[in-house]
Amino acid sequence: MNKKLLLIILFIIIFVIIIYVLINRSSTSTVSTSISKNIPKTNYRDLTKNFIEINDVSFFEPYLLNVNFSDISGGGYPIVEEIKFLGFYFENEEKVVYVLENNTVKKYDIKELISQRYYILKASKYQLIVLDTSEGTIKLIISNSYGGNEL
Repeated sequence: MNKKLLLIILFIIIFVIIIYVLINRSSTSTVSTSISKNIPKTNYRDLTKNFIEINDVSFFEPYLLNVNFSDISGGGYPIVEEIKFLGFYFENEEKVVYVLENNTVKKYDIKELISQRYYILKASKYQLIVLDTSEGTIKLIISNSYGGNEL
């Protein structure tokens, strides 16, 4: 055999050994670690007392959401802090609500989403009962005279 052929075979063997070592090293060097961190527990209020069990749901039939508003007004539901309720009235036979958002008075039709997030379920004298469409929870938007911050 000539010297060139021996050198090529030697380099191929060394190359194969290096690849083998690297492959085995990466598979055995995997270390499993676990980090234990104390995460504070948050207590959520049970909203299921207001829910009714639904047995049959059809894609083709609408479902009516029936909320007992007497439970909501005294139920301690979360308040939307960044929006204040100013009042409502009928305009051209449509109910319109006025809210204060970012120090700006805004007018919404009763069927519109407030801040593209809150669907109005009921408007009363001092508050709006809304469904937070991003969280799926019921919240209150209250007026200044009912306990909101003064302007």
